[in-house]
Amino acid sequence: MFKTLSIETDINVAPVNWLRGDIIDRVTESCYWSVTDAPELSSIRMAARHSWKLLSADLISDSRNIKKLLKMDRDKEEVSMAVHRIGKTLLLDEFPIERYIPQRQEKMTKKKKKKNKSSTHVNTISKFLYHTILHNSYITAPESNVVARKNSLSSSDIMVGMGDPLSKITLEVPQILDTKLYPPRDYNRTVYWDFEDIQMLLGNNMPIFGGGEYPAISLKLRDMKEPINVLTGIDCWLDNLICNVPELAMCWHLDGFVQGYELYKTEEIPNLENCKFDPVVIKDLAGNVLKFLKARCVKEGHTYWLYRAKGDDIVKLYDLSSICTGMNLNEINPFSTPVAMLCFKVTKSTPSPPPWRC
Repeated sequence: MFKTLSIETDINVAPVNWLRGDIIDRVTESCYWSVTDAPELSSIRMAARHSWKLLSADLISDSRNIKKLLKMDRDKEEVSMAVHRIGKTLLLDEFPIERYIPQRQEKMTKKKKKKNKSSTHVNTISKFLYHTILHNSYITAPESNVVARKNSLSSSDIMVGMGDPLSKITLEVPQILDTKLYPPRDYNRTVYWDFEDIQMLLGNNMPIFGGGEYPAISLKLRDMKEPINVLTGIDCWLDNLICNVPELAMCWHLDGFVQGYELYKTEEIPNLENCKFDPVVIKDLAGNVLKFLKARCVKEGHTYWLYRAKGDDIVKLYDLSSICTGMNLNEINPFSTPVAMLCFKVTKSTPSPPPWRC
């Protein structure tokens, strides 16, 4: 069964198994996943690996992008995403406009300082996960990379674990998308999620433990100086729904010393003190967002820019083919090459119709 760390365990101190063994990549990916934005082009690489899903999926994305969209009515932070349309499927990617628009370079410098702070947090989470792994001495791995998920919290058919990282897809991308700038991009699991009749293929790296009394349980590390709020609650609730995990273990620490754990059923999260929210509102928002994107992102093979300024209530959508001029990109849409390559791959993998016979 899942075992908790002892009170006052110092997670600032690296355990003996830190950065050792065959789980290094999986833990690293989980750590970065918890504090960083989704990497660029991740949806295109995911679609390239699972091109047959383009026939049935409404959305393909990193799960963090979906959570960001579903928190827009409460979270007033800036939202910037690229939306690609391939057939009936929409692919969502992070669109860091600081890297594309020179006028935003000053803000980019501020974000770099924030990333340095995130690196320290990644280090803390990494040591915490290794402490937990050493204490539990196992992680259950899923049987396949693609796991079907329904919006059901039954634990009888749960496949749990950090999983095996997906192998990389080689795509010719513009040099401006430098792969060295980002942490590992592969996902520990690729989840096919049915949420309110919206079919989504999502990449996810959330650490999940399981066994014995707890068939599947997600694990979060939280500073006692930062109590749970509505955004935290929605984030944890969506994570568990996406991966079909029935429970959440919240580990509280103070300056790196474990203070205790709190266990929550997934269905209890919307009613927790200080983070109450209505799941029906989130579900309605999901349907409205999909309708909005499907109605406006209509051109096959085009990339759109979904943008909302910080503190604003207005969401704007632009066709990138009409606004790239003057963005110091040599008047080339930076997504045109990978999107075109994906369209070519999908066309090659689609079986030809049988010859017509009278």
